[in-house]
Amino acid sequence: MAKKPFTLEDNFDKVIEQIREKPHRVMNIIGANLVKDIRPILPTHYKDRRGRRLSRSLGYWARKKEGDLQIGFKMFYAPFVMDRNNEPLTPAVMKNKDMIVKLIAEALNEIGGKR
Repeated sequence: MAKKPFTLEDNFDKVIEQIREKPHRVMNIIGANLVKDIRPILPTHYKDRRGRRLSRSLGYWARKKEGDLQIGFKMFYAPFVMDRNNEPLTPAVMKNKDMIVKLIAEALNEIGGKR
């Protein structure tokens, strides 16, 4: 039986539990789960070897000083390979934006002790 692909919607309860354990790491948890959600999509967007290379170089950076999350590729030629019409990052983030807001709100509630 084939392994079911990871999606943030299906694993939302597990992600909530991780955030309740360590609410200050909310951006790291969201970034890791979004990368796990996007990575299987990349080879379907790019049929040649670039898809495999891009999926391996996909990463996230949760910056403490700026307080934001960046998702992108660690390869210098990724912007040249991708075009606006066939870019997989934005649709995946927009699909999950409501859940991302809920996760951040949950972390803020945990930190503030408003439960």
